[in-house]
Amino acid sequence: MAKNSDGNGKIYKKRNVDYRSDLGSLGKDAQVCGFCKFFVPPSTGLMPRKKGDCELVQGKIDATYTCNLWAPREDMDEEEY
Repeated sequence: MAKNSDGNGKIYKKRNVDYRSDLGSLGKDAQVCGFCKFFVPPSTGLMPRKKGDCELVQGKIDATYTCNLWAPREDMDEEEY
């Protein structure tokens, strides 16, 4: 997918943004892809083993991973992350 909405038009490779598992921080404060404003969930919803897309990073994206570009969704208030 990677259509980029951050304004600079750049699409990143996973290795360049430190895309990594973040299972250790799951919970209400988790800064994981599933809570990121750039994450696009799969059309089937967040089912186990289903991966979504990212507006900034190439390839399929696991909702429980994170990267250096993480930003909170706009529909989350500051107390949720």
